[in-house]
Amino acid sequence: MTVLRKQMNMYMELKGYSPITTKYYLSHVSNFAKFYNKSPDLLGEKEICEYLHYCITNRHLTEGSVGAIYTALKIFYTKVLHRIWDVNRIPRIKERRRLPLSIHWDSFATHLLDAGTDICYIQRLLGHTRITTTTIYLHLRRMDLLNIKSPLDILVGDQNDWGSRYIF
Repeated sequence: MTVLRKQMNMYMELKGYSPITTKYYLSHVSNFAKFYNKSPDLLGEKEICEYLHYCITNRHLTEGSVGAIYTALKIFYTKVLHRIWDVNRIPRIKERRRLPLSIHWDSFATHLLDAGTDICYIQRLLGHTRITTTTIYLHLRRMDLLNIKSPLDILVGDQNDWGSRYIF
């Protein structure tokens, strides 16, 4: 292990990075150096930008992957080499905001429920084996329970006189 690699590894361990993150970040810096066939301390902003652009356009890496490479290089250059990292000259890739799939399903299922779809049908659509999973997933509120009419209330009818509802 080179001196620079040891320094980055030690910095990340001291900062509490997970062993997996440390492994991947060290790998990102190593791949960057191999791309230019030079030690990364001999490379600068121009090479960093070119490499990130190459990762996007030629390797077709996702925003998350390029972001991880960016962060690994930033840690290496700022914390190990103590260089200034100019975010205006080395721009970070803008990650697209995506809603998690569960939010989409959540909204879909909630709309179905609001439209009067039977909860058992929604349960089958979502692939749940237990109805309790579906109710948690739909964030059913206690207010929904207030709208449920008892079969006894339907038989007796809507009467405001509570006394006439009960038979003693």
